[in-house]
Amino acid sequence: MHQYERLLRISTLLVREPQSTFELADAFHVSQRTIFRDIALLRQMGMEVSYDPLDGVLRAKNHQFRDLFEGHGEALIHLLVCAYTSPLFQTSRTMWADLEMSLLSLLPRAERDFLLGLRECALGDAANEFNLSVIPSILSAAVEGTSIAIRWKEPGRGIALRTYLRDLEIEKRHSHWGVSAESSFHRRQHFFAFDDIQPMDEPIAATRCGLRPSLANGPPHARQAS
Repeated sequence: MHQYERLLRISTLLVREPQSTFELADAFHVSQRTIFRDIALLRQMGMEVSYDPLDGVLRAKNHQFRDLFEGHGEALIHLLVCAYTSPLFQTSRTMWADLEMSLLSLLPRAERDFLLGLRECALGDAANEFNLSVIPSILSAAVEGTSIAIRWKEPGRGIALRTYLRDLEIEKRHSHWGVSAESSFHRRQHFFAFDDIQPMDEPIAATRCGLRPSLANGPPHARQAS
């Protein structure tokens, strides 16, 4: 399981669990070293958490979750894109629902609308129902480090997404469609690329776009991916 996927599940459990405690070993079946790396990243994000390796219990304050992401639309976008493109949540819809609503409620309208549009495009006709069982048949997400590449298996899905981005009047730049946002996790650039898989004789007109972290923060900031 990718680190950000574990962080999503950890955050979900912290939202759902009244006491904000749970056993990491039972939840993820990962090594102590991996758990400590996850906890270190949570602390870098600003969450006060404690972990007792003897009983395997993580503790945190519930109210900190909303405080953690206030004003950090980039981090929310990164987490939600991870979620919308990962088969991990195919069997975790109930657990994920609470976190999804909590995250979306913290975003400015433009970012929230963008992510809802992404979900709608990814799931095709399931616009009002998060039918995660269709994700594996529609797309495959390659998660490498902190970058995500999405390839649509059904022709036209990427076109629908590009049309949606155009309708949102998101600024277009450079050579590929995607979302560029500076993550508060590592303070570095992340690029999410959306590529339509088409026959070789049907080249795709591709454009990159920058998504503003906040409408109040001025023009989009987008750097060309290396």
